Amino acid sequence: WAENGDDIEDSTGFITVPVNGFAPEVQLISSGWEYDWDTLGGTNFVYNSSLFFSGSGSDEFHSMQHMSNWVDADGSLTGRTDTGDNIVLGPAAGGEWWHLDSRPNMCETRSDWKFPQILCNRGNRQLASYMTFVDNAGSSSMSGAAQLLHPNESSNNLRKVRQGSMTHFGLEGDGSIDACEPPTPCQETTSRSWDADITGPYDHTFHGGWYLQWDAGTPAHLTIHRIQMIEGTTLINAMSLPPSLAAADITVWAESYTRRYDLMPAASLVEVRNTIDTYYFHDTTSTLYWRVVTGYVDSDSTLSWIDRNANGIQTFSREGLDIVDTTGQNQYLLHIDLDCETDAVAKGAFCEEKPSFNVPGMDCPQGMVRVAIDLCGQECELDDSCQENTSHPTETPLTAGPTDSPITNTPTEAPTDAPQTNAPSDAQTDQPSPTSNDPDVRISLLKISNRLLNGGQKWRTAISMTLRDTLWNKISGVSVSVSWMDINDSSNNGVVTKTTRANGKVGLNLPKFNTNEVDGVVVSIDSISVDGYVYNEELNIEYGGVECPIFSNGCQSVIINKPEA
Repeated sequence: WAENGDDIEDSTGFITVPVNGFAPEVQLISSGWEYDWDTLGGTNFVYNSSLFFSGSGSDEFHSMQHMSNWVDADGSLTGRTDTGDNIVLGPAAGGEWWHLDSRPNMCETRSDWKFPQILCNRGNRQLASYMTFVDNAGSSSMSGAAQLLHPNESSNNLRKVRQGSMTHFGLEGDGSIDACEPPTPCQETTSRSWDADITGPYDHTFHGGWYLQWDAGTPAHLTIHRIQMIEGTTLINAMSLPPSLAAADITVWAESYTRRYDLMPAASLVEVRNTIDTYYFHDTTSTLYWRVVTGYVDSDSTLSWIDRNANGIQTFSREGLDIVDTTGQNQYLLHIDLDCETDAVAKGAFCEEKPSFNVPGMDCPQGMVRVAIDLCGQECELDDSCQENTSHPTETPLTAGPTDSPITNTPTEAPTDAPQTNAPSDAQTDQPSPTSNDPDVRISLLKISNRLLNGGQKWRTAISMTLRDTLWNKISGVSVSVSWMDINDSSNNGVVTKTTRANGKVGLNLPKFNTNEVDGVVVSIDSISVDGYVYNEELNIEYGGVECPIFSNGCQSVIINKPEA
């Protein structure tokens, strides 16, 4: 401790963050800090000494200035040891991006530090990071569109040039293209430069999400990869599309080592929150929603969470603290392609027609308001004036529903995939409902997708299903045989057989059909068998809005029409 140390105006600090650094990913977590208070001049050193936390370097770079972060796992770093919770530190310059909870005593700002930080109780939230690339060109850390829009800027200077912004759902936000460029502090909306990285807090199981905006408009081709997050958690993203675009103009697909998986349109945002292979387009507001996952497209054309051990991206652990690794550049990519007229300035990178800035709301139940980035609650919770106990959103979510059970009435990838007329409901149908200990096995999840191949000359159907028993265990080693028959020629038929994997999933690809010869096929179950279990078709899920178990006596088959060109 140095007398009058607080008067030092340079970047000298007990802890110093390189604010013009290049790595806002989730990297720092600590516990077990101990201080020699006598040599530090007392406990105030941590709370309000400017020397405790500083930033070095130019304050014109967005990434670390707005998205650097630190998890104080036991509160010992910051002195917030009485909360019984992890503490998340984020730059105060980032504004509401790091203000996790609006209720009293959940957050505080250490404004006296040279690099002021917002400190918030973590609750059930996680931290995630990923990279976004506009178009398919560019370096490993910069979109190719950046050079096209700013040809006179060096790569390093582009890290000072604003690309767009991000805003948590439920805030009004600021759609102006000059909002809070460093060193100006941000408010409800946080700006980002052409650094590809985005890092932030999330738990979007029931509410909330990240709204992304680009100053040049809506990207015609957006890729997300190098994802760092915990498997099984829910991270929702959204962006506004040009008003003239329709659902048919949107393609969302995943890629692993050139293997492709087309995501399917969902009937609601609730469905996207509970599945990993759907997206939702709200045509009234022209808002596209999707879920970011650490996924993997397997060789059998199925999409699942990545197996970290098999792919060499193990979590780093020490003394009970964990930091997950990012996925590799080719292990998982999420692509969003829009069929729109593009802006010639960026050579096709952005749609010519510009979108509105419209941050999605929280969709809180009636009588409730936004109380945190991911929670709804009573308005009196915001000023601690509630007269009686209310449900505590941190401990008990205010919207019921399973955290990792997918929606099963999933629509097919194109309207012609299956002739179901009823729209899928938002009901959670793929959830445990054990009724006995009988060793029955059933289809708990079914997805059907169609796509054209060879320039439209052929088409193919992919069927994915999950098998579980009545105690909700995923069953591996189940032999599943699906039969198909040409709707116009019964002699043209066949059977496809595969076996479920350890996660209970099986993917079955029907043969490639000539578009000019086969208008559609009838699909049914030929057999499902596994030692020690009995296939009970009456326990299967309902599919496509039809009120009977799929492939049961009441709904024995599904008709799949060829996709439209």
